[in-house]
Amino acid sequence: GGRRESKLAADDRYTVIADATLYYRDALARQLRHAGCEAPDASAPAARWILAALQAWGEMGMHRLEGDFAWIAWDATESRLLAARDHAGTRPLFFASVGHGLAVSSLARTLRRVAGVPRELNLLTIAEDAADVGTVHASETPFAGIARLPAGCALRWSTTRAVNVSRWWEVPIFDRRTATPFDEASDELLELIGAAVRTRFDVEGTAVLLSGGYDSTSVYGAGQMMLQREGLTPLLKAVSVSHPEGDPGREDELILATTQFWHREPTWVAIDEIPAIDDPQVRAIQRDEPFVHTYELWNRALAVACRRDSARVVFNGLGGDFWFSLSPVFFADHLRQLRWRTLRREWRALFGRMTAYDLFKNAIRPNMPPWIVSVGRRVTGMTLGDLAHRSIPPWIRPEFAKHSGMIERRYARIPRRRTESFAGAEQAWFLQSPFIERVSAQIDGFYAEAGLEVRSPLMDARVIRYAAGRPREESLASSGENKRLLRRALRGLLPDSVTGPRTSRTGLPVSYFHRTVCAHLQQARADFDRGMCLADLGVVDSPRLLSAIDRYLGGAKTDPSDVVAMSYAAHAEWWLRSDP
Repeated sequence: GGRRESKLAADDRYTVIADATLYYRDALARQLRHAGCEAPDASAPAARWILAALQAWGEMGMHRLEGDFAWIAWDATESRLLAARDHAGTRPLFFASVGHGLAVSSLARTLRRVAGVPRELNLLTIAEDAADVGTVHASETPFAGIARLPAGCALRWSTTRAVNVSRWWEVPIFDRRTATPFDEASDELLELIGAAVRTRFDVEGTAVLLSGGYDSTSVYGAGQMMLQREGLTPLLKAVSVSHPEGDPGREDELILATTQFWHREPTWVAIDEIPAIDDPQVRAIQRDEPFVHTYELWNRALAVACRRDSARVVFNGLGGDFWFSLSPVFFADHLRQLRWRTLRREWRALFGRMTAYDLFKNAIRPNMPPWIVSVGRRVTGMTLGDLAHRSIPPWIRPEFAKHSGMIERRYARIPRRRTESFAGAEQAWFLQSPFIERVSAQIDGFYAEAGLEVRSPLMDARVIRYAAGRPREESLASSGENKRLLRRALRGLLPDSVTGPRTSRTGLPVSYFHRTVCAHLQQARADFDRGMCLADLGVVDSPRLLSAIDRYLGGAKTDPSDVVAMSYAAHAEWWLRSDP
């Protein structure tokens, strides 16, 4: 697929505007020819291919598209607007009603300045971002009159019908066992990842953001295999962050082993050269929402290094943790299906001694109906070990949390589908929650500013569907081994030191996390001493927030989730001051 394009294509009926990169164009061309239609030239802009799909199949043509996209199409024959986003949601799309019309844009701030769009802020969503508490309301934005088109959804609107938003991309149900044996399945997975890399590869320069974990290394190994098999040069570049010895984020040896296996050397970005802070107020002006990526400057430094390395496209390992790993939530499935012996055996293998608290948290609590949780909270004032979302931090004003609905919204959940396990629902959450698409869209923006395009082979729809059909034990075995299928797929293409099981997690960039958070909170302490917009709006108790910041900066032991929430509150304040 060619580099990202924002192009227009039109015929007598349709006008298409697309921010899109389409993959597997050869497969789409075959489908078009089978439908009796002419396929565009392989190098034609993505908008031209989308137009061809609409010409051949009408709005059902969106089901034939594979790629990273957000597009709109005006159907002059039906006087109807159609818009769609891909399942991963890298490219954002927002819309707002304007009188009897509809305004659509990839930037929410742009829409807010359109005449007729309400100027009111949505304080509830701003407060949720400031508190770093999750939400399942994917369409909401910090602007009351502007909505987000969620990932994997389509929008339909006409002059005679109101806006209709529905899901067009079916989220697969995970943990549906297939009969393919483990070894054969690993070979099939390798081919799928290799094909995902191949269709996303740019011969003018493609780099992998390489860590020492299993995900980005699998993209690197499978990609090198595929490119070497087809005789394509140059092979993938690797750009990585180097940490000093003793730093918990250090994976230098694993990264070197990976690249040297393919007779390559990585381009290093020294962690000490990545700034902890620049100007958060300027960064806030560039964001559509208060929501911020904690490792923004980290990603921007990597983007500069990739550009200097003559890359045009950048791969990451996003998706590996979602499709090939799992949390202990599967114990709730054992309990629900009364598999007592299995629960006890696997618990002992993974955790050893079974405590009442851990059993409640991992097995009993997920099985509790929402009404019991709600009654329990009202009676006891406790959250009953709610794992899905973080607690509302104490510096959010209690009266705001109560009257805005913020407390109740913490208990809103994406419904678990019929036949869906708790473990499967957890994996499907990553394709239904707004969190991942918001993170992906921000990262995409960082690299786009450097003239690069981010592509995520493990987020490929074909890879996701295949992973969804594999049993839970291939993600997390009772022995404690995780990502078994992914690791097996790359055997022989990466060093054993990289694909082998590990006794502990590697690559924990906690040193940089605390360095950048401290720098931002020190700046916040200086900026907010004379007042806060969040306090004026009744959302935050500023003395309590500033006191918590002081304690953390003074060296007091602080829960990491509270540290993140303090940082998010600071960035939400800077965002409000940016005149959004």
